[in-house]
Amino acid sequence: MTELFLPEADEEFREAARYYENKCPGLGLTFITAVHKAISWIMENPMAATPVGSGIRSKVVGRFPYSVLYAIESDVLVIIAVAHQKRRPGYWRSRVEQSDTLRSGSSLKDGSRQIRQDGNMVLKNQKGITLIEMIVFIIVAAVALPVIISPVMTLLKDSTKPEKAVTANFLGQKILEVITANDFPTLTGTSSAPDSTEHSPPPPPSAVVTAINNKIGDLSPYSYSWDIYYINPVSPGYNLENEYTTAATKYVRIDVTVTDPYGRVFNYHSIVTKRKKDAVVE
Repeated sequence: MTELFLPEADEEFREAARYYENKCPGLGLTFITAVHKAISWIMENPMAATPVGSGIRSKVVGRFPYSVLYAIESDVLVIIAVAHQKRRPGYWRSRVEQSDTLRSGSSLKDGSRQIRQDGNMVLKNQKGITLIEMIVFIIVAAVALPVIISPVMTLLKDSTKPEKAVTANFLGQKILEVITANDFPTLTGTSSAPDSTEHSPPPPPSAVVTAINNKIGDLSPYSYSWDIYYINPVSPGYNLENEYTTAATKYVRIDVTVTDPYGRVFNYHSIVTKRKKDAVVE
């Protein structure tokens, strides 16, 4: 099943995440995770959520006063709204396509009656479809349908990418916060000047690496990696993206890479400096 956010739903999802993140750092990421968990549950149980009319169902988001309003169209999960449960009840209904003809069925009945009344005339004027015409139609349809459907499916898939990018950005910033919470000597270990043939500096002690990764936790379906190395910003013309392997410095650069479910890579960077209270690195 493919997941598709209506533009209005995508925007209010982002707005709510920004609100919670500004209210408390890390809370926005928790909100995004809770919404994704609700959507995953819907994909596994599409018809189990509470019906709210017109083929629309509602799934409560855990820990937050929000609900995911959705509809199932063929094999597509259409997210109509990520709605606050106590603000503007039913505002999202304007997003649902209205069709009085199909809802009431009266026009269909009248049309069927008219067809029955004029049936003889229709049959007299109808030439019918020959077997050859039917075969030609089937062949043309078989060739044309993949060409027509392929761009549509690509569009449906791409429509979820902005939301995935927002999530990747939250994750990248959160990982940087976890790593930079450690002081300079903790990140560089007890190493002296780096060996030019090796990584500079050597990775932090294994216990520190384990503690950092445990705090970050499992981010599936996103993946991440991080790296630390000495830089020398005081040297004129020095490229901060290059490792400094000549000697230990007072600066280390932290690189974080987050990969989203589509394989897109997002990079985040930060610099940690040795302060007076930090141990001296020779």
